[in-house]
Amino acid sequence: MSFSHRLLVLAANLQAGSRTGKMYIARDGRRREKHVGGKRSSQDKGEGALDKAKGKAKEATGSVTGDKAKKSEGRSDQDKGTAKDKVGKAKDLLK
Repeated sequence: MSFSHRLLVLAANLQAGSRTGKMYIARDGRRREKHVGGKRSSQDKGEGALDKAKGKAKEATGSVTGDKAKKSEGRSDQDKGTAKDKVGKAKDLLK
């Protein structure tokens, strides 16, 4: 990385006051933000939808087989998915 490119990166970080990560200048000249730690909102919403679907399948399997433990596990997976989905939506609101 050249010296001038490092200066651009430093200036971008200072100017942006980045909330979720470090700013950098991409090779195409645009400012980008590298996400450090934490998940993106779309990832949280995707995992939430997956957990909901998995929970519905477990609950259906539990009700067909008469397994109360599997049925309750399915409900808890659906609740976990709903929580992840809400976290993703909250992150969208904070953008």
